[in-house]
Amino acid sequence: MARDWIEKIYLQALDFPIIRDILLAPAWMPVQIMNAIIAFTWAVYIWETYLSYRQHKMYKNTKSIPPELAGVIDQTTFNKSRLYNLDKSKFNLICSLYDQLFQTAVLVFGGIPFLWSLSGRATGYFGYGREHEVSIFFIFKS
Repeated sequence: MARDWIEKIYLQALDFPIIRDILLAPAWMPVQIMNAIIAFTWAVYIWETYLSYRQHKMYKNTKSIPPELAGVIDQTTFNKSRLYNLDKSKFNLICSLYDQLFQTAVLVFGGIPFLWSLSGRATGYFGYGREHEVSIFFIFKS
């Protein structure tokens, strides 16, 4: 039953030319995979930045103690906490932008293949060949 339902959906999806081209293509090319990874990481970054910005606005606009915390915390402690979280939020927004730009640059300019090659040369220096992928991986990872 589930198989019939999946086949029905699949066949209906083939009616759309764009989806048909994607589903019936032999495989994705490496450039397409890299572009998809970059697009996905930017989509995640934009979503997380949107959520962080909303939280930043809450820190900025909430100047009095919420009723739920009225008996738990005093105004001075609340202000210190709010200002700390506001500064932390600004710093996080800047750091996340830097991280995203750096990650994109590494992908676009071939940083990963370069570091893998460098790791392979390092294993050769220590007496191992390029066929020792595990050794190369540990050097690459560290």
